Amino acid sequence: MRKKDKDYEALFNYEELAPHAKLAVPTAEHFVPFFIALGSGNPEDEAQVIYRSYDRVLSYLSLQF
Repeated sequence: MRKKDKDYEALFNYEELAPHAKLAVPTAEHFVPFFIALGSGNPEDEAQVIYRSYDRVLSYLSLQF
């Protein structure tokens, strides 16, 4: 596993570490469910993209943990 993989600490501190976090995630209610889903999975498994599409400016992404 590379150092950058599964860096949960950096992920949880996205607001401080990501230069454009407020632009990408203006309010947390759209991003916090990701943490809940991430926590419900097996930490040994790799996340899998099971669906991805785009509709103009919207991105639809479903992950399996």
